Amino acid sequence: MTDQHVLVTEPLNKVNPVAAQLVAPANRIGSATASNGRRDLAARKQELERGIFEEFARSAGLKIVQGMVSQPDPPDVLCEVEGLGPVAFELVQLDSRDELSRMNDFQGGARTLG
Repeated sequence: MTDQHVLVTEPLNKVNPVAAQLVAPANRIGSATASNGRRDLAARKQELERGIFEEFARSAGLKIVQGMVSQPDPPDVLCEVEGLGPVAFELVQLDSRDELSRMNDFQGGARTLG
């Protein structure tokens, strides 16, 4: 069975306004606690992505098989959806300049090759 991949393309503040407010403070970690800060940031990012995914799955009516959700990073979420099997989800924040630039580069490359 092949894995299916889904890209969530809503800006973070539209998908989860509370989560959007958590991202900015999470990026402000002092250099004195860099190692612990990176671990804390990674755990907070994983928790944030899990919450966004759960809200997305509920809104989309996806029936996730209980106990079959992991966060290997990448992808951000790997789970089993009833009737579909294993599905990978990669969450991106499209209103981020880096993400917009990467998407524009991708689309430009596709037009060149097309």
